Amino acid sequence: MKNFDALARMKGPRRFFEQVNSKKSTKEKIDFLSEHLGYYKKKGCRDTLIELRLASDCMALDQRLKGIVRAVGGKLPESIEKLYEEIEQVLIERIAEPSDLTGGELDRILFQNYGDIMVRLLCT
Repeated sequence: MKNFDALARMKGPRRFFEQVNSKKSTKEKIDFLSEHLGYYKKKGCRDTLIELRLASDCMALDQRLKGIVRAVGGKLPESIEKLYEEIEQVLIERIAEPSDLTGGELDRILFQNYGDIMVRLLCT
């Protein structure tokens, strides 16, 4: 109900997301979403921004991505909540940018190809 009310107060989803997009930085957009929508936390906000093409300099870190990082030998704590932004920046700076990708593009590539990536990683 909170999310429905938030959209209604802004005169619908289109105007709501126009408000989101009017924010200057991705952090401001994330903060806006998490303040106005229930259950929208770090991953959900980034997922929405990437999907709606309102941000590309972020990644929605989930269990799949954690699995890939661990499969290539990366060390991650069980809960990444406290280090979310740091992990996100490392992935963008060390993997996305050298590959000429945005964080959002890398996020979607890893998400959509997770099964194939894991099969290849585990078979080598």
